[in-house]
Amino acid sequence: MSKLPTSARFRRVDVDEYDENKFVDEEDGAENQLGPDEMEILNCLSTGNLIEALHVVLKNPPINTKNQNVKDRAEGLVLKVLTAFKSGDLEKGVQSLDSNGVDLLMKYIYKGFERPSENSSAVLLQWHEKALAAGGVGSIVRVLTARKTV
Repeated sequence: MSKLPTSARFRRVDVDEYDENKFVDEEDGAENQLGPDEMEILNCLSTGNLIEALHVVLKNPPINTKNQNVKDRAEGLVLKVLTAFKSGDLEKGVQSLDSNGVDLLMKYIYKGFERPSENSSAVLLQWHEKALAAGGVGSIVRVLTARKTV
C-alpha cells in the first residue's frame, strides 16, 4: 500500500528556473566599459616602457560590451603594443602578467588570428609561443571555451 505524502512542499519548486534553454546573459556594467585608455598607452609606448604599456592595454578589456567599435579599437591597441616589443623582450612581458593576464593576452592573440593584418601573424605566433609556455594548455582551453569575448 502506498501512503499519501503528508507535505506538499515539493510542489512549490519552480523547475523552469533550472532549464538550460532559458539562459539569460548578464550585463555587468557593459554600458560604461570603454576599453583601455589610448592616451596612456601611447604615452607608455613613446617613453619606451613596453611592459607598462602591456599592463595598461590589458587593464580594462571590453569583455562585457556589445559595441563592436570599442572591441575593434581595443584589439588595435593591443596589436600596436604587441608589435612594439622586440623578440627578446617577449618573455619578460609575458612573465610580468598574472594568470588572468595571460588568459586575456591569449584571447587577444586568437582574436588577432581571426583577422590578420600585415606582419601581425608572425608577431602573434611569437607571443602565442611565450604565452603558451607561461599559461600552459589550460590557458588555450579557457580562451576557446569562454562565453565572453574581447
